[in-house]
Amino acid sequence: IHVYGGNIGGVRRAVYTPEGLVKPFVSGYSNRHLPNIWDLSKDN
Repeated sequence: IHVYGGNIGGVRRAVYTPEGLVKPFVSGYSNRHLPNIWDLSKDN
């Protein structure tokens, strides 16, 4: 069992371009069987 205190579908993260620029995003995930009502990745 893994316990994680954050909402994985709503955590703000960043990636870096080859030029060193920061590109922020909110990661998301999908579930075919049950809607993920906590997924904030489509809000941005």
